[in-house]
Amino acid sequence: MTIGGYYGAGSKVLWTGSDGKVNRGGFEGSYVSPDIVLNRIGLNKLVVLADIATGRNWYGAFAVGVEAYFTPAIGVITGPVFFQDKDLYKAMPHVTGDSGSDWMWTMQLDVDFDLRPQKPAEAPKA
Repeated sequence: MTIGGYYGAGSKVLWTGSDGKVNRGGFEGSYVSPDIVLNRIGLNKLVVLADIATGRNWYGAFAVGVEAYFTPAIGVITGPVFFQDKDLYKAMPHVTGDSGSDWMWTMQLDVDFDLRPQKPAEAPKA
């Protein structure tokens, strides 16, 4: 679990909500469940996820999802995202589809790999 805040830098266009007010700051929080280990062929484990960012701007949203790990290092996260400023996204059909929805479904591929050098194997003790 994490909690914190954010302050949005850059153009105020990004941080302006549908009400015309600039809202650069907000609360952030997330939760990741312990691994649900299945050890099945093609499905190693599941993880339940949730996060929130408050604010009537492009960044404000609440999301929940499940990550299915096919191997210990390859997984797919999927789940719905609900926007805090629903009117902002309804006015952006190029982002949410022709209907201008106030939520969308997301899918993300995760591939984990270690960039650190491998530790040399220890020599057997005599």
